[in-house]
Amino acid sequence: MQQEREELQAQIAALQAENQSVKQQNQELQERTQELEEQNQQLQNKLKNIAMLDYEAMRSHTLKSMTTGKGSAASTSPQYKFASRATGKLIEDIISAISDIAPSTPTSIRGENTPDSQA
Repeated sequence: MQQEREELQAQIAALQAENQSVKQQNQELQERTQELEEQNQQLQNKLKNIAMLDYEAMRSHTLKSMTTGKGSAASTSPQYKFASRATGKLIEDIISAISDIAPSTPTSIRGENTPDSQA
């Protein structure tokens, strides 16, 4: 009887030590989870900043560079219209990809009803 009691006490002590170890691991995992959540939030904020770039201004600048200087194309030329549609599509694809990652980002470009984008 005394021996059973000692064995049970030893098992209890072992289980308490194991429980303490599990609690320690749980605490460490919770701290790591918190760190990862903070890093995730920072990365999402960076991604939102990227998504907020003025894609339409970049598009206009690129298209304008096609109409000035030697070898320029008129804004009514097929090459210009093709480039306009291609850059619009590229911007839409970029925004779509970003939106898949961070759903709160814009889903369309500003000024998508401009004459260039309707060409």
